[in-house]
Amino acid sequence: MTRRVRVMGLPALAAVLVAELSLDLMMRAGVEPLTMKLDWHHPLQFYIPWLACLPVIAAAAAYWSSRQGGTPGEMALAALSPAIAELGLVVFGTILDLIVDVGSGHHTLWGTLSGTGSFSISRVLVPGVALSVGLLAFPSRRDRADSGALWFAVSALGSVGGGWLTERVGRFYTSPTFGGGFTVLLVGLALIFLAGFAAWKLARAGLYSWLLPLAALNLVLLRPGRAGDIATWRLEWGVMGLAWTLAAVLVFARLLRRSDELERRLHLEGAFYGLATGLVAALVYALFETRLPPLRAQWVAVALLLSWWGGFLECARRYRWRA
Repeated sequence: MTRRVRVMGLPALAAVLVAELSLDLMMRAGVEPLTMKLDWHHPLQFYIPWLACLPVIAAAAAYWSSRQGGTPGEMALAALSPAIAELGLVVFGTILDLIVDVGSGHHTLWGTLSGTGSFSISRVLVPGVALSVGLLAFPSRRDRADSGALWFAVSALGSVGGGWLTERVGRFYTSPTFGGGFTVLLVGLALIFLAGFAAWKLARAGLYSWLLPLAALNLVLLRPGRAGDIATWRLEWGVMGLAWTLAAVLVFARLLRRSDELERRLHLEGAFYGLATGLVAALVYALFETRLPPLRAQWVAVALLLSWWGGFLECARRYRWRA
């Protein structure tokens, strides 16, 4: 048996099998997912008990790899293998769907892309965050307290849970079958407060780069400035959302001024990569504009934030920089 199989292959295979079997058992047992409806017809679905199990699975896989002499990178790959396997499934399924269904005219290109996006968030991105928390069992106690992955996961899960609960209260509080509305509202507000506290911990620890994907996630979940079905108060909703967005931008700019020169350079280069990616994406969208739905400014902002973060991570790897 080769070293790569011992330190990565077997732990990764075991993690994937345990994660998939546990999800299948929960679905067969009738566990209802947390469902969030978006503007497209593919909702986001999160199996909360399954997400709670993933850090344990990741920690076990990383521990197995470390016992076999694995490096930190090999431990991370073994721990994140369930999300990596799902990512491979997403890529293969999207290509197959484009060839078979879109090519035959069974459904539109937008239907495929929206389904890919929803599945990627529900089964790759959010589970990947939960798996990364399992890796925090290995750093020292101080590193765990200041870990960007930990506080990002706390803030992301708090934003998802709090936004979903408060939205349900706002939508169904007049329904006679909706009970415990005040309690649900308090829990939702508590989760939002927890998300804000975790974001504050990221800023206090100087882990400013984690605020970029967090801002992108909250743009998707909270949609600041959007009034929904409300016929009045649209101007007030828009002004409030714009005020919160400008405040977030000003706070982030002030935090960056407190960082060292190298970190500011990394963010500057990352922002350049983000803008370049956005320009290429805009040109590609222009080529297929007649076959795609109208592009919302919210999704443009999300794409720019994520590409900025990706550029920052690449520059940090190239300069061998760590927070």
